[in-house]
Amino acid sequence: NSIANEWSKSDMLYRIVEDRPNGYQALKNALELTRQTGALDILQQIPDNSDPPPGSDEHGSISGDAEADTLETPREILALFKNQLGPQNPLVVNVRKPTSDEKVQLEKSKYKLRNAYAFILNIVRFDGHFREGAHVDSANMTKLLEELEFQIYPEERFRNLDYKSKEDIKTHLDVFREKCVEDQVDCLLIFFGSHGYNDKVYTSDSETLDIYLDVIYKFQFTEEEINKRVAKIFINNSCQSDQPFGDLNERPGYKEPDVTDTLYIKAQMTKYPANRDPEFGSYFVFVFTCVLMRNAYNKSLMEMLTQVQKYLKILSKKDEI
Repeated sequence: NSIANEWSKSDMLYRIVEDRPNGYQALKNALELTRQTGALDILQQIPDNSDPPPGSDEHGSISGDAEADTLETPREILALFKNQLGPQNPLVVNVRKPTSDEKVQLEKSKYKLRNAYAFILNIVRFDGHFREGAHVDSANMTKLLEELEFQIYPEERFRNLDYKSKEDIKTHLDVFREKCVEDQVDCLLIFFGSHGYNDKVYTSDSETLDIYLDVIYKFQFTEEEINKRVAKIFINNSCQSDQPFGDLNERPGYKEPDVTDTLYIKAQMTKYPANRDPEFGSYFVFVFTCVLMRNAYNKSLMEMLTQVQKYLKILSKKDEI
């Protein structure tokens, strides 16, 4: 037990040094301060310009912001911060492939991703206006998930339509659910991009879908349907502003199902808009894509979402600097 405990402590220290900004230098300073010269001598033999781990060689810092200066930042996010993106310099989605060690760790995971399905739904056109930049979000999410070996649904013809009614969407969700059960899916991800408020999203015909009732609860499976653990991820890329007057957002008489193994990700906090740019799409999708394409095989999803939150916080200040 003592050996296992020491290993656990060492592993925790390694993760702190790896993840914390300037963690390696901070460790050397601490060893020097506490006169642990043996360990310090070993570390001093490792040059500071040693090769970084895969996927971390294109990082830097954002000047002009104290927090950003201590945060290793992918070059794509740097370019976004510095207003260097545009039609001639778009985001190139290229997922880093897993190393042999990472493949072994994936096989040990309690969630098997050999059979992963994604449903991408982006509402682009409404009566009277378009969501500029939404097509970019669709392209980035599709390329990211394809490279992560998800099968993409619904069929491309419907996915690429600008106008999607509530009834058409519900029909395609029903088909997707049937497909998940039929193929005994290991993991599913559903992405919604639209206007919205308080866990509801608008469809092209000015109706609303309740993310809980119409999506999350709908995709909880019984043991008779799928007799194994299924990782279920739901992404709501819409504003979370206050609901319109008269909308109570209640679910009377509805018994909430068991939502084990379910993760609900919102692009924005309650009462705030989800910002979007006509050229590079929404901030959330852009940053989410950048983080996952570099770390999908060496960090947990929760670690990556923490990174996404940090970068979004920095980018929210870029117009003030």
